[in-house]
Amino acid sequence: MDRDATRALTGPLVAVSCLLDPDAIVIGGRLPVPLIERLSARLDAALAQVSMPNRVPVHPAQMAAEAPAIGAAILPFLDQLLPSDAILMQAGRSDPI
Repeated sequence: MDRDATRALTGPLVAVSCLLDPDAIVIGGRLPVPLIERLSARLDAALAQVSMPNRVPVHPAQMAAEAPAIGAAILPFLDQLLPSDAILMQAGRSDPI
């Protein structure tokens, strides 16, 4: 599975690296942390073999395991702090209602 994922992701990561010129690529998500770490290492090695103008390191996300909990925890803050969709839509209108 690691080899298939590495093969499938190497091309798109080369394209992203050349198009956007990021300082690093961070891999995370709902995968188990050991798998993310192994995939990041394999992708880093695969990208090192590709001739590119900028060598982009691949790192595992630091909070990959906690990301769903952090996303859920921020929802109440977003609900209270951000303007509602109705206000945003009304702000974009040029004619008064």
